[in-house]
Amino acid sequence: MVEDIDHVGFNCLEMAPNTEAKVVDSDGRIVKKNTVGELLVRGLQAFDRYLNNEESTMAAVTPQHWLKTGDLVTMNDDSSIRFVGRMSDAIRRAAVLIYPVEVEVVISKHPEVDQVVVVGVPDERFTQELCACVILTYSPGSSKERLGTIKAWTSDQFPPGPDGLFLAPKYFLSFQDFPKTYNGKTSRRDISKIAAEKFRY
Repeated sequence: MVEDIDHVGFNCLEMAPNTEAKVVDSDGRIVKKNTVGELLVRGLQAFDRYLNNEESTMAAVTPQHWLKTGDLVTMNDDSSIRFVGRMSDAIRRAAVLIYPVEVEVVISKHPEVDQVVVVGVPDERFTQELCACVILTYSPGSSKERLGTIKAWTSDQFPPGPDGLFLAPKYFLSFQDFPKTYNGKTSRRDISKIAAEKFRY
């Protein structure tokens, strides 16, 4: 869940001593600054291997000893690192992986959106479709009408993606509040279950 890309997560202003970090794309290439990618780290304090589990080690650590954290981050101009989300939150639509933050950042800019979480719901044709779960700002008018306005606005914000489809969510669902985890964080998993039940085919 995000409100704005400039306010996502937190900054890690310094790496631990004797620790390196880089941000890469899905092919392992270093991305430009201020571009979302996966955080890789290596060094004396970084995880090195799973005990007696070579297969898991090979999946998590590169031959050059870079640990794949599974965290989506951006590296700022001053080389500090800003956490954005988890790769495990990715939504598979057809053959393309979509990271919710890409869509949440845009929808969160609409003035009637207080909070937004984008999740995947089952789809017979594309495996998953996008559903924007929205807490609206306080304002008169029915939530159905306001969601319709937000949906129309969102459709204008996205060009076609790599699969020829738009990143604009197919579904929008209004929430009064989001379910929380035991430590008070927004539960993306529970939101996903609610959306999947609502829009199951």
